[in-house]
Amino acid sequence: MDRQNEHDARQTPDPESPPEGAPASESARPVEDAHPAAPGSARSGEDTNPAASGSARPVEDANPAAPEGDPGTAAESPSPPPLPDDGAAAQSESTVPPPLPEDGAAAQSDPIAPPPLPEEDASAGSGSDPSAEPGAEAETAIDPAATATLEGEPFADHDYAGRPDPASSEAPAGDATAPPKEPGDAEATPTETALAETPAESTEAAPDEPPPGPGEPARTADPDPDAVEVSVVEVRDLNWNAVRAAVASPISGERAESILTRMEERLADGGPVGLAFEEFAASREDQAIQVGEEWPLGDVWFVGDLHGDLLALEAALQHVESGAGATGARIVFLGDLFDDGAHSAEVVLRIFQLVLDGPMRATIVAGNHDEALSRKGGRFQSTVLPSDFTDWLNTQSEAGHPWAERLGRVIIHFFRRAPRALFFPDGLLVAHGGIPHTDLHPVLEAEGNWNDPRVLQDFVWLRAHPRARKRIPNRTTRGSEFGREDFAAFCDVATRMGRPVSRMLRGHDHVEERFAVFPKWNEHPALTINTLSHKLPREVFGPYERVPVIARWVRGRLPEVRRLFIPPELIREVYPEPAAAEGAAEAAG
Repeated sequence: MDRQNEHDARQTPDPESPPEGAPASESARPVEDAHPAAPGSARSGEDTNPAASGSARPVEDANPAAPEGDPGTAAESPSPPPLPDDGAAAQSESTVPPPLPEDGAAAQSDPIAPPPLPEEDASAGSGSDPSAEPGAEAETAIDPAATATLEGEPFADHDYAGRPDPASSEAPAGDATAPPKEPGDAEATPTETALAETPAESTEAAPDEPPPGPGEPARTADPDPDAVEVSVVEVRDLNWNAVRAAVASPISGERAESILTRMEERLADGGPVGLAFEEFAASREDQAIQVGEEWPLGDVWFVGDLHGDLLALEAALQHVESGAGATGARIVFLGDLFDDGAHSAEVVLRIFQLVLDGPMRATIVAGNHDEALSRKGGRFQSTVLPSDFTDWLNTQSEAGHPWAERLGRVIIHFFRRAPRALFFPDGLLVAHGGIPHTDLHPVLEAEGNWNDPRVLQDFVWLRAHPRARKRIPNRTTRGSEFGREDFAAFCDVATRMGRPVSRMLRGHDHVEERFAVFPKWNEHPALTINTLSHKLPREVFGPYERVPVIARWVRGRLPEVRRLFIPPELIREVYPEPAAAEGAAEAAG
């Protein structure tokens, strides 16, 4: 498991966080990496020790159900077809708006097409750091230094510098006890196993206590107070042939142009975009939405970072749409739709299609990669690395691709309007990254402005430190960190301001098991999820095939984790491992 972090190029490594009980003045700023390396290679400042998640790995089914159908027989070409060449896609003159003006050029008059969107000269979203210097912030793999096990073997616990951390404690092994069902909770299918991340109890007497006498019940150890409970369901039996077929036929050509035209119209008229929970926004400019109690009852699903992983997206949608509560269900995407993946454009178009066809069915909480995309001087730019999708947009636009430039412009304008945080009525906060750091708490309480650009920026960019109690706010980088007591302080502030917060769901940090809950965050727990089916080029440790995770809202508790066990052969069919693909190419040559 690894975690990602963005840093300004001018930053240098800082000391680790203070030990328990140290005064706040002794806290150190987060580790910075001044020299990002190319994807797939070890970067300067990376921890070379294996990462570990914050909870015990669930017990997996020893005899998983066979996937429906044979993954090798459904489609001859699993990879989506290439994007059309210049002029290959047919364009409808009656529906496609004229090209948006370049750098302030006058827009063409067209009585049918919607008014053009303005030129993008700034970063997409009010959450951008206005004081950041030009240049991209590189995401580097960092050991989150939490504890877990992999295939029964515990990882060594290390701090960010790779040194053993004597202050950390191992998380207890999990058992297979499901928590009590909430009224209205959907039942798990026979192929799913309900698990709970709870500490195992020991029947051994403490060393300083005598063994139980005859007729006395066996003593049990007190539950680990640092354990955080989360319900986990393993999903293995999906229609994998349907998933493969959806990946093999992604949105392109006329379908892509139709989606872009419809989204341009919605963004240009100034009205509602049609996002789930948009009805609760205090105004069009409200990007920290407090969801009211009166929203229709139904399932709410959360999809983590995707980074162009169309296979994981289609598997998630297959699971959501095949469930008993599919009708009326809402889907919240936690951002980072693109970069570092082969299907960035296709993932964005598929999610735009869900938003448009809703209505009010899906929403996207902006991620740092989404917000970092901008356009200036006739070219797309990004303030974060990796930014391969930005390169694709520029290359394809210059080559005359029929809709690549339109797609980039629509993405920028969409994420200027997209929410940065959702406050659910049961105390769950949902954001891509973090919470407003402690330096903003007095300002937030004094002014009551949840849409302060600094507040919105922290929702998108801050990272959760798995062990630290507190972290000093570092305004020299957007990717600062917060600890568990920082989160507790925010919960108190938000509650006093009429937005009760007791726990959080987030993405942003990439973890090997694709979900994590941190030990000692038990008073105000935070759940991190990723919906990624394979190891990204910048991830160093762990197997290539991964188990993408989505989550389901459960009132009053952390969301329920759903692990989607995509067949490994299907993952490698759609996304061949780079080393294996290079070897096959050399053998064929």
